[in-house]
Amino acid sequence: MSAIVVTGTMAVPPATAASQPPNCRPGLLCLYRDSYFQSGQLNILSHNLANVGPSGYRSSLGLFNNVTSSLSNQTNMRVCLYSGQNRTGNVMAVGPYENWDQLPFWAVDDIESVFKCE
Repeated sequence: MSAIVVTGTMAVPPATAASQPPNCRPGLLCLYRDSYFQSGQLNILSHNLANVGPSGYRSSLGLFNNVTSSLSNQTNMRVCLYSGQNRTGNVMAVGPYENWDQLPFWAVDDIESVFKCE
């Protein structure tokens, strides 16, 4: 995949078609440690994405800081993933019901915060 750099923000082409992982239920954003939805899973409820803090963000992913390699967004909202805490660094926007079996090279193992895109 090619990426375009725009004033410190990365824009990437749409995800390649990836099947929905069998263990990510509707209403969840599921992050995985390995590509192709393998091993180690962190589930974030859609209402937590929308209601954490005044801007609807999760400022730190705890044990999932810098280990996410694939994801499934089974929510009806656009979610933004950042390479830094508190919405800093490069950003990757993931659309509703979008699956990434492999994150772009610049995002693999480099996601530290998640929030509902405004």
